[in-house]
Amino acid sequence: MHTVTVGDSYFHDLYNLIQGDIYSGVVPADNIRSDFTWSPIIGDSLNTKIFNLLNRRGFVLVSITSKPDIHELIRWQNEYLGSSMKDRGLNKGMYSTVMAEKNGKFFVNSNLTQPIHTDEGHTSVFPRYISLYCETPSASGGISTLVHSKGLLKNLKINFGDNIRLLFDQNAVCVKNVSGYESKSLLIRLKDGRTGISYSPILRGLSCDEPIFDVYSGITKYVHDPENQIRFRLSKNQLLIIDNCRVLHGRTKFPASDDRVLYRMWFSECHLSTMVNLTV
Repeated sequence: MHTVTVGDSYFHDLYNLIQGDIYSGVVPADNIRSDFTWSPIIGDSLNTKIFNLLNRRGFVLVSITSKPDIHELIRWQNEYLGSSMKDRGLNKGMYSTVMAEKNGKFFVNSNLTQPIHTDEGHTSVFPRYISLYCETPSASGGISTLVHSKGLLKNLKINFGDNIRLLFDQNAVCVKNVSGYESKSLLIRLKDGRTGISYSPILRGLSCDEPIFDVYSGITKYVHDPENQIRFRLSKNQLLIIDNCRVLHGRTKFPASDDRVLYRMWFSECHLSTMVNLTV
């Protein structure tokens, strides 16, 4: 079977596409109504509703009654989403500040459009749940973009048939990341029987068999079609909680002078090697 190996130059076309005004300029609703409003004094009944909706739909949007202590917000989510997963890198803690920095090296600390992805989708260790708390929304741009894996998987089955089973193999792809080379699956069977995804669209390098490369390219094309995205602008004091295995996310670019500030939190560390890899 023919093996396809690509370097970072392969991903330039996607990078240029998503940084363009056409991709970023698809007009969304200015904001989206929160599913629930939460404060520390709220009882367990509303908490149950919040996290039940997250389980059913894959994401939930919550208004926080006033600017919270970020550690209090983390502790509340710990009760329902599991232990915090420490962010990678030197001096990283239980949350990361998402804002544009001068000469930022990564999407998270730049004003660039961030491609649709799952957090840590370039490695075999990732958070099951993530959340983004908006302290200061963008004045222009910075639109949140979500893609539910349910529609993606349906599209892949139609276009690639049985070949999508190959994506469950723990050695489906070999990716080059900051740590070197790592083999990983792209699809996983979650404990509740649903299918999850661990995916990154822009890598330092990728190697896999040709049928898998075709499906990987199909994923990239589908998730970056605005017709398949839910787009909205986060408002001040809104918290977006996402099932990182079932809903992919990104954002559009915003002016470098914008003071957009979000806090990103990770919960429930997962390892692909311990997941149940079955066929669709």
